[in-house]
Amino acid sequence: MTRNSVKLRVALVSVLALAATLVTSILVRSRTVYADVLDELAKLDPFTPQPQIITERPTDRGLWFHNDTNDTIYLSLEYHISGANSISVGEYNLPVVVPDGWMVIGWFAIPPKRSIQVLSGNLDNRYYGFYAHHGNKAWSGGVRNWVDPQRKFSYDSTDKASAAQLKERGYVLRGFQTIDTGNDTGFTMILRD
Repeated sequence: MTRNSVKLRVALVSVLALAATLVTSILVRSRTVYADVLDELAKLDPFTPQPQIITERPTDRGLWFHNDTNDTIYLSLEYHISGANSISVGEYNLPVVVPDGWMVIGWFAIPPKRSIQVLSGNLDNRYYGFYAHHGNKAWSGGVRNWVDPQRKFSYDSTDKASAAQLKERGYVLRGFQTIDTGNDTGFTMILRD
């Protein structure tokens, strides 16, 4: 072997090693980016409402809540399901197969002086229920439902989980106020101190 062929082979091995290092680095970064993307996607739980938040009061279809206070309001919603194959919550159309019943879901955070859409599309029902609170203020009514005071939750009230089971899981009873939308396709409930 000549001296030049040895130098050429050493150079070729060095280039290949550098290329392998570069490819490995790109793959590791890609996996990191891919893992980061997967982590972000995991945060977008389809059963966690991702409501649309706006600054002005809406006139659009759907069920909206407007926070006219200076504090963040936390809202739980009750709505009727008529043997649905899917429901719309925020921007999500969730596949479900349930008999007629009531769905209870929470918590929606409504920033001060903002509105959120909690149900999108035309309203299918005339009546809805809600319980909301901030600090020492609560908007409540006479229809009692279980809520998880610490975490986001969702359940079908026709799924006859016993009061004892819900209580064991840390749920508490709260009085829900009834909203009469008057069969409108869109409705905004304004929450004031």
